[in-house]
Amino acid sequence: MVDGRIARLEQFTEQQRYLEVMDLAPSLLAERSRGLRAYGHFFLGQALNRLFRPDEAIDHLVRARTLFEALDEPWLAAECLEWEAGARYLKEDTGALAMAQEALRRYRELEPRAAEVESRMLEHIGTILVRHQDYTQARDCYEEALRVAGRRLDISRLARIYHGLGSCHASLGDVQRAIELTSRAVTLYQVENDIRPQGARVDLPRAEGDLGVWHLSQPMERNSSRPCSRVPFSCWSGATGASMTSHAVIARMIDPSGSFGELAPRSAFVQPGDLVLVKGSRGIRTDLVVDRLKAEFA
Repeated sequence: MVDGRIARLEQFTEQQRYLEVMDLAPSLLAERSRGLRAYGHFFLGQALNRLFRPDEAIDHLVRARTLFEALDEPWLAAECLEWEAGARYLKEDTGALAMAQEALRRYRELEPRAAEVESRMLEHIGTILVRHQDYTQARDCYEEALRVAGRRLDISRLARIYHGLGSCHASLGDVQRAIELTSRAVTLYQVENDIRPQGARVDLPRAEGDLGVWHLSQPMERNSSRPCSRVPFSCWSGATGASMTSHAVIARMIDPSGSFGELAPRSAFVQPGDLVLVKGSRGIRTDLVVDRLKAEFA
């Protein structure tokens, strides 16, 4: 089916320009062609999913799947089912996992298959399995996603797989491996942020936050000469849509009592705009330093 709007919608979706998808895709819904309407619903469903509007996404994806099935397009129908599972995952629907697995099963029955689509389906299943705390199977899905895709993974997909693998290894007790994998994810998200800032504005801070927490969970010698370290930290303001880069101050309290104290002795590390993460007996606390050079934790 030749229609320039479909190519543009594919490009916008790949570049994570979802608001532009939302502007263009409705024009296809008014067409007489069932195929064009199916594509309109398909791209709208993906965009709404990524914009965290799952109820609307499901409505469009169900319509798209019905049309694709009627048009004998089982490849795209399976993708619709996959994206619907993703929307149901956002709603914490317990049926999301079975739906995602069914989408993969249907897709694997087809020939030919696109490695990047199959890899994405595996990554999505891995993400849902993490929610179910089935970290071993989630890790296996992420690793299979890497194998299936080979060299065809884009930066954002590869970053999400490494981030997911890091979460699995952390939950399975291998924090050092989690740090290694999540560091790769952060690097890839930073590259993506340079290319298309909108795409990485949520994923990058989340990965950096996880990386900081896992660094904090590592044991530290009482007499270590490095009680603090500074690492880049990006945050996204939902109110303004602005992306800001500062530093996180990762501080391990080495007081034998393990209680939270004052960072004043290390105030040289703390500057306005820093996010401070401190580990103590009551877990990990954070504070954003706005206009002072020290942070106190009661």
